[in-house]
Amino acid sequence: MRVLGNPWRPASWVYNARRMKEVIADNHAPQRSETAPERRVHLPEGTIFPRVWVRFSRWVVSTPWVVWALVGINLSSAVLGYIYWYGDAILASPPYFWPFVPDSPLSATLFALALLAYHRGRPVPLLGLLAVTGCIKYGLWTDWVWFTNSLSGGAYDLEAVVLSLNHFGMVLEGLTLLPLLSFGLREVALVAAWYGANDLVDYALGHRPRLPNPEDLQLIAGFSVATTGVLSLIWLVLRRPRHFAPTRATSR
Repeated sequence: MRVLGNPWRPASWVYNARRMKEVIADNHAPQRSETAPERRVHLPEGTIFPRVWVRFSRWVVSTPWVVWALVGINLSSAVLGYIYWYGDAILASPPYFWPFVPDSPLSATLFALALLAYHRGRPVPLLGLLAVTGCIKYGLWTDWVWFTNSLSGGAYDLEAVVLSLNHFGMVLEGLTLLPLLSFGLREVALVAAWYGANDLVDYALGHRPRLPNPEDLQLIAGFSVATTGVLSLIWLVLRRPRHFAPTRATSR
């Protein structure tokens, strides 16, 4: 180390001691690793969704308190739906039809499981696409039921308002998870087959929940079948068999 000034002068002693402390501090300072993983969010390439929506989706699945709040809301709503709205229809159906009867509660349950899988960095493509399709399909379906009921002169009471808002939230949940999905043709075919069978059980075999306006059954059935077909076509266009795992939030 080069010493500046006259070493025998007191002012030089102070300066040289200060420089020695700076050198020691620099040599022992922790070095940033160039190979350390970045904490920023990596966006999927080639997505058609706005960047702000993709960032919001990754924030949702990467933030523990948001994930657990959504899981709790969906599972509690699903339990109420299984018991209150779909209970009679489930008990009146053969056990082998039970997976196809509770449309909305099952979709909320699948969403909770898919969200946990993405949060843990272990997404399951089929589970994710089943959950997103169910949330969008039956969220729109419920709002359509209450809309047709009001057109037929039915009351749009508090129950109708609560269920409409709740199921619109399911649509938003499906759209939130959708930008992060990676799925191929196999997942699209299986999901189309599952919800096609669901429509068959509901409207061809008659194992469906009670409707506030059974006189509009033809409109309701047509909407449900059309939704299955349109969503399946959209998934064919959007299929992306690459895997984009979300960046998990770091604990502070």
